[in-house]
Amino acid sequence: MGSIQIPCKVISPMFSYGNGKGIKKLEPRPTELKGLLRYVYRIASVESDTEKLYKWETALFGGQTSGATEKAKIKASPLRLQFQENKSRRCKGKQSLRRHVDKNTNGNGCMPCYLPGMMFDITLSMLPRTEYKPITSGMPEKKNLMSWYQDLFLLSMVIGGIGRRTRRARGCMTTQMLKEISRKELSEWITQRLNIICGCEAYQTQEDIVDASLSPNQITNRPVIEQIRIGRPISNVDDYLMKIDNAAHKTRAIKRDKYATGFTKQKQKQKQNGKPKHRSKCLPNRLASPAIVSLVEIKEGLFPVYTLVKAIYNGEPLDLERQERMQFLQDIEVGE
Repeated sequence: MGSIQIPCKVISPMFSYGNGKGIKKLEPRPTELKGLLRYVYRIASVESDTEKLYKWETALFGGQTSGATEKAKIKASPLRLQFQENKSRRCKGKQSLRRHVDKNTNGNGCMPCYLPGMMFDITLSMLPRTEYKPITSGMPEKKNLMSWYQDLFLLSMVIGGIGRRTRRARGCMTTQMLKEISRKELSEWITQRLNIICGCEAYQTQEDIVDASLSPNQITNRPVIEQIRIGRPISNVDDYLMKIDNAAHKTRAIKRDKYATGFTKQKQKQKQNGKPKHRSKCLPNRLASPAIVSLVEIKEGLFPVYTLVKAIYNGEPLDLERQERMQFLQDIEVGE
């Protein structure tokens, strides 16, 4: 089936580490990259039946399959990924993960990261005898599967990142193919790739905004893309990351039980024998931010990409009118 090698350049600090305990060692992880591809596929899909969606996802990326009359088994992914440092362009250093917290200049609180300018070689490949068969009309034919993976990869680079704090524009990368897209073409390019990935005309461009034309209101049990917006050009990445973190901090200053821009809190289990259980046994309550901020480098330079996904917490929809998330984006664009 062949392979495609895509040189990628880091455009915002990437905090990606191996699984080892102790000292954080920088490491490009193919599992993180594949996880990003799966996530983008999932939020781009407008299928409301999660069981169907999981079957499609398993066919495309691998996973556990089972049926009523068969034992669970593992299906291998048709896609193979290699994610390697380019030895000719290695840029590593230390930076603060959260700019509004780690404001000191002595290196305290800073973490190892790949710096902008770092180059990676990413290879997408499929084995000649890959077992794959589309199970719905919206899935690509086997002969088109590698091209489909490439489109998904490029789309994922536009609306996501690798490593920690990726929903706040960390770990973003670009490619030469993306740098050939103009600002005028970008929204339509995103719309076309979304429709290719989900296998139907589910998205449209309206006044430079990518909108879900098939209403995501029919999907009530999982995140799905509602809208994608392109921000104003960025001249300094560090300043922009500070604006993001300040905007997130400003949102948290307004006391709420839940935030549609994401939150993490601890929920105590029920008391046992009249006493609360140990802190280590608390259940984490978390909503990954439904307002995803990423960076893309195109012909005219760096631009922010704002992806709004349906905000659902424990089955409860939040911010139905997108007011909280739109205020967050406005706070970023205005800055301080």
